[in-house]
Amino acid sequence: MDQKDRAKSATDFALEQLARIKRGHSFSGYERDLVALNLGDGTFLDISGVSGADSVTDGRGALYADLDDDGDLDIFLRAMHGPAHRVFNNEIGQDAGWLRVVLEGRASGRDAFGAVVRVRVGDRTLARQKSGGSGYLAQHDPRILVGLGRAKQAEWIEVTWPSGAKQRLAGPFSSGGTIRIIESK
Repeated sequence: MDQKDRAKSATDFALEQLARIKRGHSFSGYERDLVALNLGDGTFLDISGVSGADSVTDGRGALYADLDDDGDLDIFLRAMHGPAHRVFNNEIGQDAGWLRVVLEGRASGRDAFGAVVRVRVGDRTLARQKSGGSGYLAQHDPRILVGLGRAKQAEWIEVTWPSGAKQRLAGPFSSGGTIRIIESK
């Protein structure tokens, strides 16, 4: 293949990529935006299509936050092409219990990134870690949301701070509430 053929081939490739973008595909091909429903038995159901999230053309930045403060995570999705962004309000499982934990570090840094929160609910201990980055072009809600299922309360909350300090707060903590925990207070 001579230089002229290589240039034509490169031009044809670039035009095909532009045509793919117009058809709703990215340079890397069509990548579905996944939304999974936790069935509570260790399995998940792919609800991408019925949620509407998979209708976004080449979604890239997704952040999860309780945007309406109702105890479930909603989705803000940034598309690479097409409409600039979309918000998906989660209305599934509205009867489930939840507890929101807001952390404020001292020795561990104000944002408390890396802290582990454990919540005792019945015979289960649920754990969540506060992360400072967990997505491409996105930062999730800094508040920790713990689903309690059918439980009406949590028995205790324990925080292991990045500094190594541990705090345990005796409950009960009612479902549907927010608790702010300050390191070493």
